[in-house]
This record gives sequence, C-alpha cells and structure tokens, in this order.
Amino acid sequence: MLGIKFYKADSSTFVIKSSDGRIRRKGKGLSFFYSPATTSIASIPVNVQEAPFIFGLQTADFQEVRVQGQISYRIVDPERIADVMNFNLNRKG
Repeated sequence: MLGIKFYKADSSTFVIKSSDGRIRRKGKGLSFFYSPATTSIASIPVNVQEAPFIFGLQTADFQEVRVQGQISYRIVDPERIADVMNFNLNRKG
C-alpha cells in the first residue's frame, strides 16, 4: 500500500526527520507519516540512561582485580550529539 509508514516517538525521545539532505521536522515526542525510501529518522533518547561496566585488571604483583560500576548520563543537546554519533533507525525501526 504505497509504502507509507507511521512513526511515533514517546515524550522522552528527540526525533530528527530529514529527507533530501534537509531537516524537515525535529522535536520531542513527534509522530508523522513518512516514506522509508526517501526519509531518514534519527531517534535520540533524552531521559537518563545507565551503562554498567566491568574492568578486569592485573596489579604490579600479578593479582587479578575486577572493578565494577555503573555510569548514569543524560543527553542535554540532542542535535549536537546527532552530528557526532549515528542514531538513525534502520528500516525495521
């Protein structure tokens, strides 16, 4: 059916919709119809994200040490981070 799809973001997601190399719409919690062949959608989470980590290290006297932690972060400037990192959605969403 014409290949038109619908995209809806929640209120904690900043969306940048672009086609033909120009930004058409941007903002938090957008919803719109689009053509997957000509439209690129970047979806950036702006709520608090958490990333756990574990490092396995060896000391000078050859003892095994593990450091475990968690980093919490929030993206403040989603347009700037979209230029640096790839937040584009694939065809399956």
